[in-house]
Amino acid sequence: MSSESRTVRPFGPNRRLRRLFNDATLRFGSQHCAADSSITISDAFERCEAWLRWAGDGQHREFVQSIREGVNDVGLRLEDCCVIAVARNGYLKMREVVFKHSLVDPSALVADARLDLAEDAAQRRRVFRGGSHGITIDAYVVLARTVPESDRRPLRPWRAGTWLAHGRFTVRCRNDTELFRPHLLDKEQRARLGLPDGSMMFADFDGDVDDPEVPAADAVTFWVDEELLQAIDAQRRSPASELIQRWLFAEFITAVIHRYANEAAASPNAGRPTYDEIKGSLIARIVTMLAGRSGADDERDDLLRDIRHRPELVIARVQDRISLLGPARKTVKEASP
Repeated sequence: MSSESRTVRPFGPNRRLRRLFNDATLRFGSQHCAADSSITISDAFERCEAWLRWAGDGQHREFVQSIREGVNDVGLRLEDCCVIAVARNGYLKMREVVFKHSLVDPSALVADARLDLAEDAAQRRRVFRGGSHGITIDAYVVLARTVPESDRRPLRPWRAGTWLAHGRFTVRCRNDTELFRPHLLDKEQRARLGLPDGSMMFADFDGDVDDPEVPAADAVTFWVDEELLQAIDAQRRSPASELIQRWLFAEFITAVIHRYANEAAASPNAGRPTYDEIKGSLIARIVTMLAGRSGADDERDDLLRDIRHRPELVIARVQDRISLLGPARKTVKEASP
C-alpha cells in the first residue's frame, strides 16, 4: 500500500479571483508572456525591461473591480490585502518582492508595473542580474496581515501571506543551461577519488575549461558531501542553506578560475585566445556571467586577462556577483544570541 502527502488548501478562490490574472501579460524586452506560460528570449537578458500589465487593453478598471468583489466574496477586508509580484532566480537562489500595492486604495493600482528597477530606480535589481539563466515571476493577491482570532471564520483564509489569486510568468534564455550541478560525494566516491573522510567538496577536472567543444559537465565534476546536499535540500529556504548554496557556487567558480590560471601559468609563452575564440567554453561562460550578456568583447577579454594574472581579484568579483556577503551577514546575525 502506498501513500502520498500533499498540501491541501482548506478553501478555494472564488471564480473572480481564480481567473483574475488570465489576461495579465509580462513584457520582458521585446517579447510578451501570458500568465501561466513561458517565453524564451534571445535579447540580452540584463538589458531587458520587465513590465507587468495586470489586464488586457482597456480592461484595467474591470480588473480592479474583480479584486474588490473577489476579496469581499471571500469575506475579507480590502485593507487587509495587497497585490504583489515576486521574482525568483532559481540559479542564484534569489527571491525578491519586486512590486507591492496595498488594497487600502485599489483604484490607485497602476495598470503597468515596472519590475526590474529598484525602488529608487537607480539600478537594476539583483534578482534580474542572473546572466543567461532566466527568471520566474509570480503575481499574487495576498492577505497582508493575520486576521485576529475573534474575526476568523471556518474555510476562510486568515494567515498573513495566504494567496487569494496567483499567476506565473517564466522567462528562459536561448542558451539557458545549467552551469553548476553538484554531484553526491559519498564514501564510495571518496575512496575512488582518494579523498579523506572529512572532505566537503572536490572539483574533478577531466577536460579543458577553455575548450568550446567540451561541455561544462565533461570539463569538471563538482563533488559535494552527500549528507550536506540532503540537508540543504530539506531546508533549502533557511538562511543557512541559502548561504551554503551560494558559497558552494562560489567555490565551484573559484576552482575553475584557478584551473584556467594555473594552465596559463604553466605555458607562459603560449598565445592566449580571445573571448570570441573560446566562446561557449566553461571559462567563457563564467566570464559571460560576470560581465553580463550585454558586456562588450573588450570587457570579456580584460576579464580573461585578469583571471590569468590576478585570479584573486576576479574571485572577489564573483562574490559580489552572486551576492554572497548579504546572506553571510544575515546568517551570522540571526545565529547570534
